[in-house]
Order: sequence, then structure tokens, then C-alpha cells
Amino acid sequence: MTRAMPDSVSPGRLPGGYLAYLGYVDGLFVTVPTLHSKFPGRKVVGLTVTGATVRADGIDCEPGNPDAAAAAAWVQRKHAASPGSRPIVYADLESEGYSMTEVIAELAALGITRGQVRLLTAHYTKTAHICGPQTCAGRDASGAVITFTADGTQWTDEFAGLGGPIDMSLLSDGFFSAPVPAQWTEFDMSKLPVLKTGDADKPGSFFHVHRLQALTALAGALNGLHAAAGLTGDGVFGAATDAAVRAVQAHYGITEDGIAGRQTWSVLLTGSPG
Repeated sequence: MTRAMPDSVSPGRLPGGYLAYLGYVDGLFVTVPTLHSKFPGRKVVGLTVTGATVRADGIDCEPGNPDAAAAAAWVQRKHAASPGSRPIVYADLESEGYSMTEVIAELAALGITRGQVRLLTAHYTKTAHICGPQTCAGRDASGAVITFTADGTQWTDEFAGLGGPIDMSLLSDGFFSAPVPAQWTEFDMSKLPVLKTGDADKPGSFFHVHRLQALTALAGALNGLHAAAGLTGDGVFGAATDAAVRAVQAHYGITEDGIAGRQTWSVLLTGSPG
């Protein structure tokens, strides 16, 4: 049995013989109940397209549905409701505000590690593949190229189904395995900006200072660092942010200069200076 996973808003088009089927638990096309009935004994992966329920296996992040920030927040709620779960986020590589690279940044800002989530990309090359650093890349909101390895990729919407085309995804060997502890080790720290006192987010930017402050506050709370734990995310790199960054740097044994460069981003995102 292959690692392929078909889906369609018209379940009648889906043929038998697959390990898993992708469907939807809410929205205009609720297909999960039909999939369970039509394919007993097979895995049915249910996505929410509204983010209204944490009973789904994952969330569909695309224009008209929850954006990257909302998808990450949904993952956080899912973890709270189902500790140890590995929610799925479905997203493409290019849609501004909804791309997988933006999802990755939002997850990291919430302290959600790579091993706590499954990334299902939409990348219609018409050739079966799973997105990885050597084959696919996306850009964050600042235009920086970000590479990552997905857990599965929906590679076509023109696969031959029963009476019409269907979507088809290729899944990694470990897609349905138990969660494996991991970090955002493939997030290229060199693509993140060096931030220091005086820097501030601007309207229309990617709000890097806000994200730095959120990650620093989280690191402070987890490690008992008083100077960092209460940091407010106002988007301005002032004295309080400088003190908080220095506290985190001292804790992890890296240069204590109050400048958020590659090593500082690395300890905030992965717990290691890299």
C-alpha cells in the first residue's frame, strides 16, 4: 500500500485501495463522515477550514480560511486540548499571509517545536514529491527565502479519480507515527534580521521585533529569567527588550551583548546556539 493520500470535495470520485484519505470536518464540504463510511478501516484525516473545532486532525490554511497566525493559534489550542498530539497544518508556498513559511514563523513564535506539528504543503508540480530544502522553498513576509522539509505534499489536483480529477498527496514514512521530539533545526537563522536597541517594527513589515519579544518572554518564563519573563511585545527594541535579550543570552552561555543575531535567534527557536 502506497503512502499516497487522495482527497476531493466529491467523495464519490475517490477510489479504494489507499492507506489514508483526506477530508473536511466543517465548512461547505463536510466529507469526513462519508469517508469513514466508504473506506472502513482506512485512516481518515480531517481538516477544519474554519478553525472552530479542535476535534479535527489539522487545519486548512489558505485564502478564505484561517491565516498563518490563526492556524498557529489553532495548533496551540489543539495541543492544550490533546496533549501529545501532532496537528497538521495544510498550506501552500506562496499565498501572502497564508504560506507555509509564515506558518512556520508563527508556530515558532508560540514556542511550538517542529516535532509537535505535521506540515502538509500544497505544491502542484504534477510530479509526486515531498517538499524539502533541495526541491522547494518559500519566502517569509520580508522576502527572505526559507527552506524546510514537509511531512507530506499535495502535488496535483489533476489525478485521475472515478469520473473526474481528484487531489493527491504523497506522505512521508513517518506521517502517521508517534511524535518525535525535534526543533526548527532547518529554519535558516541567517535569514532572520539582526536586531538591536533602536529597531522597531513598521506597518506592513513582518514584525520581527514583536516575534523576538514573544520568544524572549517565553524563554524567560520557561527558564525563570525575571528580566525576560515579563517582556511586553510592543514592537520597539528598547531598554526592556535589551535587558531581556541579555538575560536569555547569559542563560544559554552566548555573547551577552543585547543584540539578537544568529545565535540568539537559534537559542530562542531551538534551545541551542547551533
